[in-house]
Amino acid sequence: MAIAAIAIGGCGKEEEAPKALPLLITVKETSAHRFSYSAPRSIPAGLVRMTLENKGKKPHKAQLFRVLDGHSVRDALRARRLPKWLISVGGVRVTAPGARASATQRLAPGTYYIAGSGRERGWPAPLRVIGKEGDGGLPRTNASIVTREYNFTPSGLKAGTNSIEIRNEGLEPHHTVIAPVKPGTSVTKLRRFLSGRAKIPIGDVADVDAATETAVLEEGQKQVLTLRLPRGEYALLCFVPDRGGGPAHVVKGMVDQVTVR
Repeated sequence: MAIAAIAIGGCGKEEEAPKALPLLITVKETSAHRFSYSAPRSIPAGLVRMTLENKGKKPHKAQLFRVLDGHSVRDALRARRLPKWLISVGGVRVTAPGARASATQRLAPGTYYIAGSGRERGWPAPLRVIGKEGDGGLPRTNASIVTREYNFTPSGLKAGTNSIEIRNEGLEPHHTVIAPVKPGTSVTKLRRFLSGRAKIPIGDVADVDAATETAVLEEGQKQVLTLRLPRGEYALLCFVPDRGGGPAHVVKGMVDQVTVR
């Protein structure tokens, strides 16, 4: 997925889209069950266009983590749970083998590392973001998906290529899994599970093999990505738990359905 930088026309002069610094991230498998990330050791703070190049044979994502309060990347890798000083700060969505995907967001100065997510973190790439963050917002988009506890608010999604702002207005970390709904069904079946009236039929309802999974964003964070969507029905799902633990957010009702025309 490439990032759309959109120029917006106004009265008089044309307003230029903000320019983003490039950050190339690569991931490759080092053995059947191991993989590693590589990236530049440092990048200036501000607006960054991250591109993940998947050189492996399996799908991978690039999740950014920020290490706070004087802790080190080594401290973060030793942590068994997600401590308060370790923050998920976006990154690049799950990317198919041999493909590239991108996302644009602002990065504040600090210590970061790039890894996978969940139980498959891989060998991380450390990253220092240096200098002053500066001004300027994200590129403008034609669509958005807002996450909160525990719901989605999609807007402007259309058939074809979408420039989408993903924005977390909640207090807990969230990601967005966008999966085609299989013909003849709907997310109503998932809601029956959530109310305890049925087994969860995610694979029966959503085509998870064709799903797009974004990076995890925490409170107040946002990013822009480009996504091509055919016409149809899509499920929006979040499988991230609260920072304090507990079930995945889909179990708490974070599931929605959106029609793309």
